[in-house]
Amino acid sequence: MHEHSGVIGVVLAGGGSRRMGRDKALLEWQGRPIIASIRDRLLAAGCATVVISRDAPGCVADHFPGLGPLAGIHAVVRRCPARGYLVAPVDMPLMPPALFAGLITAGLEHGYCYYRRSFLPCYLHGEAGLEALLALRLSRGERSLAGALRALAARALDGGDERLFLNANTPDNWRMANAFKEAGS
Repeated sequence: MHEHSGVIGVVLAGGGSRRMGRDKALLEWQGRPIIASIRDRLLAAGCATVVISRDAPGCVADHFPGLGPLAGIHAVVRRCPARGYLVAPVDMPLMPPALFAGLITAGLEHGYCYYRRSFLPCYLHGEAGLEALLALRLSRGERSLAGALRALAARALDGGDERLFLNANTPDNWRMANAFKEAGS
């Protein structure tokens, strides 16, 4: 896949991993940390670069700590102006580059989009005012990514087998993801 100039990939990896019981970003997927796997898939989908939303060296920490994925997205938009943002959670190990690329293609045409099966991953157009809109919602205590996507009139896209959207938040979900991977799904 080719690079979409100006589109930044964003890996959301700042959560507490309470349900998993350990840091999800560091779980091993195909011989290396899943955070590296997701980053590489975003690059393969055509992102010019990838930024990690996480309170760690070399990453972008939240400006509104503890307010979830929307705060991570806001921090990146605030710090890294771009044409667009392809946002992916660190805990979707089965999501292929082709589905990420589909979001970029649709996003470059329509602005804001996500797959009907899940609000993440999503594509956000890097227009003026996006950072302010997200900051306003967060300052009001509105943490919902779904609410923000509705406010942005994001388009829901069809596509992808539901297993690809498996969110590995718990040890059982992680075992299921590994079973799908081993079965070749």
